[in-house]
Amino acid sequence: MRRETTSMRRRAALARRGALLAIALVLLAGVAAGCAVVKDHKAKITLQSTPPIHLAVIPKSVGLDYWTKVHDGAVCAVSQMRGVKVTWNGVTDETDVVGQLNLLNNYIAQGVNGLVYAATDATAMSEESTNATKAGIKVVSIDSGTTPEPNNVPLIETNNVAGAKLAADRLAKAVGP
Repeated sequence: MRRETTSMRRRAALARRGALLAIALVLLAGVAAGCAVVKDHKAKITLQSTPPIHLAVIPKSVGLDYWTKVHDGAVCAVSQMRGVKVTWNGVTDETDVVGQLNLLNNYIAQGVNGLVYAATDATAMSEESTNATKAGIKVVSIDSGTTPEPNNVPLIETNNVAGAKLAADRLAKAVGP
């Protein structure tokens, strides 16, 4: 019987979250890109070129191992996509709500194609998600959403209740009756 250590479970959780971010980036890039427009002019088919897609990824904070893994997942996902650029920027402390608000507002003002972010404060960030979507920017929330979460903003997160239940079940099995 193989015993899972806390470190192994943590690495597996980080890998899952990195994979979720990669999925979010792929979905966001696909939505932001749309399709190339094909025109038929006198039997000649041309493809209109599209400008590069710029995605901004804003974690709750930078410098922590968890968010470094998320960064690695974002870089990996974008490296496999043509015409997609990702900018990674975040605050150094999860309690820096004003700093994250400033980052979000700067990216909205720049007109990025997509925002992937983990809100440092669910209530304070809700308006920024709404403003971004009104500006035509695609938004994906990761790890933590906003309250309220705009209807058109998907939230990709770990189900902590299911994780806790799984941990409790495995612990009970390991300890025995």
